[in-house]
Amino acid sequence: MTTDVAPETSSGPNASLFRASNDLKFLGEVLGETVREHCGEDVFAAVETLRAHSIDLRKGDGEDSLRALKATLARLSSDDLELALRSFTYFLHLSNLLQSEGIGAQKAEGSSRQEFLTRLREASAVEKATLRDLISDILVMPVLTAHPTEIRRQSTIRAEAAIAAMFQDQFGDNPSENDETRAGIAREMLILWHTRLQRQTKQTVLCEIDNGVAVTSTVLVPAITEFLTELDAALQDSGIDWSAFGMPPALRVGSWIGGDRDGNPFVTADTMRYALEVQSNAIFDFYREELRLLESELSLSADLVAVTNELNELGASEAANPLFAGEPYRRAIRHIRRRLQATGDGARESLDAPPYASPEEFSQDLGVVRDSLCRGRAGRLIGGRLGRLHYAVACFGFHLMSLDMRQNSKIHEATITELFAAVDVTSDYKSLSEEERIVLLRNELSTPRSLIRANWQYSDKTDSELKIFAAAAEARRRLGAGVITTSIISNTESCSDLLELAVLLKQFGLFGAEAQNPVNIAPLLETIGDLRRSESIMTALFGLPEYRVAFERGSAVQEIMLGYSDSNKDGGITTSRWEVYKAESNLTKVLNSLGVDLRFFHGRGGSIGRGGVSSRDAILAQPEGATANEVKITEQGEVISRRYGTVDHAKEHFSVLVSSMVEVKTDPKTHDAETADSQALMETISDAAYGAYRDLVAGEKDFPTFFRQSTIVDAIADLNLGSRPVSRGSISSLADLRAIPWVFSWAQCRLMLPGWYGFGSGVKAALNAPGVDEARLQALYRDWPFFRTLVDSIRMALEKTDLSIGLQYADLVEDKNLRDRVTEKITAEWKATTHAILNITGCKSAAAVTGFEYRRAYVDPLNYAQIDLLRRRRETQGVPAERDALLLTINGIASGLQATG
Repeated sequence: MTTDVAPETSSGPNASLFRASNDLKFLGEVLGETVREHCGEDVFAAVETLRAHSIDLRKGDGEDSLRALKATLARLSSDDLELALRSFTYFLHLSNLLQSEGIGAQKAEGSSRQEFLTRLREASAVEKATLRDLISDILVMPVLTAHPTEIRRQSTIRAEAAIAAMFQDQFGDNPSENDETRAGIAREMLILWHTRLQRQTKQTVLCEIDNGVAVTSTVLVPAITEFLTELDAALQDSGIDWSAFGMPPALRVGSWIGGDRDGNPFVTADTMRYALEVQSNAIFDFYREELRLLESELSLSADLVAVTNELNELGASEAANPLFAGEPYRRAIRHIRRRLQATGDGARESLDAPPYASPEEFSQDLGVVRDSLCRGRAGRLIGGRLGRLHYAVACFGFHLMSLDMRQNSKIHEATITELFAAVDVTSDYKSLSEEERIVLLRNELSTPRSLIRANWQYSDKTDSELKIFAAAAEARRRLGAGVITTSIISNTESCSDLLELAVLLKQFGLFGAEAQNPVNIAPLLETIGDLRRSESIMTALFGLPEYRVAFERGSAVQEIMLGYSDSNKDGGITTSRWEVYKAESNLTKVLNSLGVDLRFFHGRGGSIGRGGVSSRDAILAQPEGATANEVKITEQGEVISRRYGTVDHAKEHFSVLVSSMVEVKTDPKTHDAETADSQALMETISDAAYGAYRDLVAGEKDFPTFFRQSTIVDAIADLNLGSRPVSRGSISSLADLRAIPWVFSWAQCRLMLPGWYGFGSGVKAALNAPGVDEARLQALYRDWPFFRTLVDSIRMALEKTDLSIGLQYADLVEDKNLRDRVTEKITAEWKATTHAILNITGCKSAAAVTGFEYRRAYVDPLNYAQIDLLRRRRETQGVPAERDALLLTINGIASGLQATG
């Protein structure tokens, strides 16, 4: 395959695409050679014909090109169609490889990390001290989740990463002119071509745990430790005392994988134990290897360098070892290695190498080595392996990632109901009013008794929940409180939802006035109603002394999770984003007035419909004071491989996170445009947008039928993306359907509805308000980061929307009256939203934002093939070859759009 679709210019937004076009052409040629060699001339010719018709269609040749494209697809046998679709899918993978991974262009345009570090180095002494204080107070925590949005298999990711590495090695040269590089890429291309694109079996929770730990141990650990030591070094003045080394870590990593049981029956106490064991083993392996290398490096002789008494005492147990005669640092590190080995093995304490009781003890021993180097005028040695090890212990402890627990409030309610009934507190807790529940739960928080009845036969679900909490308590005793810090409540609707979890945790010493380092209880606010009730829920909670006393025994930072996905499914993108923003602003003011520190946990997905935006925009667009010093952000699916595919990419991303937190704290103009008038205007836009969205998804009673028949939602389960079911209940119920398949399905049919629907109606309503014109909205876009981020997100969704293709999917709906009613609404709203976006931004079209135009000609044939395959599937129930072909189209379209769910 080759590429004839090139960017228009070599500067501006498409500059990186222009520089990568020759490399993409080369990769297309290698792919084409592979197709011709292994599939024959007929398949290769069909691929080229389809591509040519698609390009002609995009150039405006219209119906003739479309008819020719469809006719070519129809002539292909099932087997040849599958091969052709694989060709297009892999071409899109390779396009993403060059664009998203930043091959060549990233190095040519410079590194944001290097710019940030240079800024720190060049700051004045006063500025440097201020920046150091700011960074010392910051904590950013990416949290890996198992949410299944990565369409690619690990096998294809590996081969594509190998090709990327070859391009990186050839930076500045033409890879096509290097015979060795070309041969290597051809080999990896052959592996790709003969590797299945789809998973044949459903992923298990254990597989998800292993994948998450692999990413963290091989990429995130070195990336975070290297970035933090670079950051620390950049802040040192030339004559600064190296004993000052070591700021508090600005980054830590969390995980849900093995702890998130909301809607996933496969997450049990055993899977949680497995997750924690694998995580702990991984970080201990890292420490052992780093200490082995450090012991080899620090060959300093006592005859040539002064050492402290503390260092000599640390290594005293190794004094008789002839291997380390006169080498005090090696003796000390050997002792540290033996203590760490005893800790990891769970060995009993011995006189010469007792296990560490906590990561802090381990860090203290490393501090002895550090201080001795400083006093011996060898402080420069701290900035290497020892410095990275110091930050590793501070960030990862003995647990690698802090594992969050998550469960739905309805499960907590059912569990509490059983516990109360078993000890005769009340036989029907569920029938109590909110006020009655709070009285009962407060009483249990203030009494020392246990609600768990010995030898009682609980239901399987309640028994599973109790075992989860018991496993969490045991893990914290063994690995420290950092291993599990937070328990999250999905579907939080009331104050009693938080108290129910508090009472459950209390039974295991994980919360309460007597608990040591109690677990944080975090509500997840994920519907429009929940977000609107958030202020009253949290005000009521902190008005209860039983909760507040226990809360203050812990971190004294109240974590609140904000759900972008379900709020979008519930109320549309405009109202979702606005209600999240208002909830942040109101909660910040209210809890600050109560003297409560706050940390927001942003539950964002990778796609626009699930809150996906650039990390910098996400941080800068927060309400005033909402970022405070700490923030958590979910990372899932394709976002993990895109941001953390290599150590270099991860370091760049961490730089963006930290520098954005610094920027939002040092730029006083960020919130100047957020006036009472602008908030009122946004409220008008949101109200009308919400009305339009709800009129579509709830006002049309047969809308679920339209959704199922016009999208690939029924086929998503066949993708085997992850261990969780795609729905909490019936797939026919939009309320039960998870946000991921909802967004995924609309993306596949190219309507991208969760990314834009309703905004046009909102703007129309605003322009009808007194004193509001387009100039006012344009000023808001220019000056208010929140509004600009919303508008830019919608514009990117519109860029990938193709109404003409989407309407052809709608032809699959059996009830033509239903089809016409819904498509009439969608068409009208698309026109209104497109008009609004173009007027607000001043752009002539919605294109040229993400470079998607460059890939359209390769995505469109996959859509037309998918429409035909969906029709065949419904008429004949499908044959295996056609099923595989349908799944290939899903893979290819997701790759071309660079979005799944």
